Amino acid sequence: MPKTLVKKGDEYLSCVQLSELEETYRRECSGKSRDRLQAAVLRKRGRMLKEIARTLGRGISTVYRCLYRIECEDLECRHDAKSPGRPRLLNTEQERTIKEGIDGTPRDSGFERGSWNARILARYILKRFDVQYSSRAAIRLAHRLGFSVRKLRPVPYNSATQEEQRKLIKKGRAAAVRWREEGRVVVAVGAATLRDSPVSRRGIRRREGRQSPSTTPSSLST
Repeated sequence: MPKTLVKKGDEYLSCVQLSELEETYRRECSGKSRDRLQAAVLRKRGRMLKEIARTLGRGISTVYRCLYRIECEDLECRHDAKSPGRPRLLNTEQERTIKEGIDGTPRDSGFERGSWNARILARYILKRFDVQYSSRAAIRLAHRLGFSVRKLRPVPYNSATQEEQRKLIKKGRAAAVRWREEGRVVVAVGAATLRDSPVSRRGIRRREGRQSPSTTPSSLST
């Protein structure tokens, strides 16, 4: 038990009325802060430390430290100090450089891929600044820089732009030539054959409003 007992009843927090303390308790949303305010309200009503500890399901020493801190400081100390968190791996200037790099294409930065994704972005950061990023951390960084990440989803052939349709047909015909050379049976490749083929729009891109398929820029991964 503590050597110096906390005051009880009206003597505890004499500058604060019981009704004001109860109103503050009712408006509090944080769970920990509510427990601390409840302990203060019960002490203000004249309850013993053992009764307060039993009501809150806490130890007597914990209740004492809480009440003593509120009495010595003020009601604002009921909130936990916000943790600063882990420092960022990249400074503001480095993040600005990455943002400018994402505005281009991976080929501009020495990669073979035609569109950005989390893995390529992590490799770009490692190559440029020698800082290791996981794919998940790279996605969070892209979001913070104002970009959105689109997952691979099938898109009906007819909803693709004309440029996307031409690329898909060209890719299909090239595959057909390769398959014929391998001796495989290949049907005619054309718009009718590829009508239900999926066209992927994926990668990291700047957030923008929804556009019609005829005006949406191509984002096929090559």
